[in-house]
Amino acid sequence: MSILGEHRWIVFVLPGFIALFVASFISDFPEIRDSQLPIVYIALTLLSVAIPLLIVHIYGKVSRKGFLFGDIIRSPYIISSIFSCSVLLGFLFGVAHTTDYVSSGLRSVFGKDIILTSSHSELIKVLFRESYKDGFEDGQPHKTLKVDSTNRYARFRFSQNRESYEGVITSYFGGDDLPQVYLSPACLVRKDDVAPINGPGVWLNLEKVEAIQFIYDVCSMCATQIEIAAGNEPSSSCPFP
Repeated sequence: MSILGEHRWIVFVLPGFIALFVASFISDFPEIRDSQLPIVYIALTLLSVAIPLLIVHIYGKVSRKGFLFGDIIRSPYIISSIFSCSVLLGFLFGVAHTTDYVSSGLRSVFGKDIILTSSHSELIKVLFRESYKDGFEDGQPHKTLKVDSTNRYARFRFSQNRESYEGVITSYFGGDDLPQVYLSPACLVRKDDVAPINGPGVWLNLEKVEAIQFIYDVCSMCATQIEIAAGNEPSSSCPFP
């Protein structure tokens, strides 16, 4: 009996897509680059197919029964097992890359060291990730502003001192570690005094951060000072007084 007919090759193609589809409901894969997704897809497909076939192989060895590969692939039970395995692998893969209520619940039952988390789904990390994309949450009501909405600076104010840092978010990290961010270029801000960092940038530990302000580059005091330091005319097109 064959439930796929001559299309049984789908067994070696579809499981990876199913696994990623299931995982996408749980996680946004923050630490997986788009270029790495084909590798993840191939790995999930191989595991989805290999695990049920390995179980059949072990069963055949124990029971001393022989199975032909062609017959196995035509078996509705094996095909169902492969797709069920892909769903399970997708669920586990998604849980391993998120901190949402699913993995939080599992971590509370099985322990935080059993269920891994590596998500950037927290709000601040979502903002960091989307800082220079068109999809950034921008509630500015004046849609006629002639500014490049994807070119933003960020100012970090800390609770322990009066110093702030302003710059372009180039890299960031979170997950199980304390949130960190790297700004390049960057400036040190003391009240109204803004001084460019004499180097490529600055690394910040955000454990004590009090506020983060996102600023259009044409309105950024840091961007202005960097242009002046480079001998260029600063932008005068900021729409805000």
